[in-house]
Amino acid sequence: MSDQAPQLVSIDGPEEDSFPVTITVRNLKGLESSITFDCIPRDSLEWAAEGDKLRARTVENAKAEQAKADKKTKSKAEGDQEPIAVEPIMAGRIKADVDLAMVIAKGWSVTNPFSAASLSKMEAKFPGAIRDLHDGYQKKIHGAREGN
Repeated sequence: MSDQAPQLVSIDGPEEDSFPVTITVRNLKGLESSITFDCIPRDSLEWAAEGDKLRARTVENAKAEQAKADKKTKSKAEGDQEPIAVEPIMAGRIKADVDLAMVIAKGWSVTNPFSAASLSKMEAKFPGAIRDLHDGYQKKIHGAREGN
């Protein structure tokens, strides 16, 4: 066994300034397309810290929404309850997913400019796409590699 590590190993920083994560999306006709994201490398501790920030923001947003709903409920008589609106719930979920994607990636292989608005459109059109990005990113960050 050699006393020196191979030249490609670096423990002082990221190996590269970015790495690819490719996901597959399917349109309503069933046609598949691939999107490759240019992702930001972080070690597992940096990624955990980013996750903590995202979870804290999610909890804060949920508490604010609950307080708003509680205030609305108190101001209305029992029989005057409005039906639950699904659109704001979905918009909130998409925003949370987009916030996550903006932490993970800095570009993509789509012709539209990489932005929160474009990511929102993608997630609305292809629900679960950002979750696939997150899963692919986590696998790479936590050491799951392709092949044997």
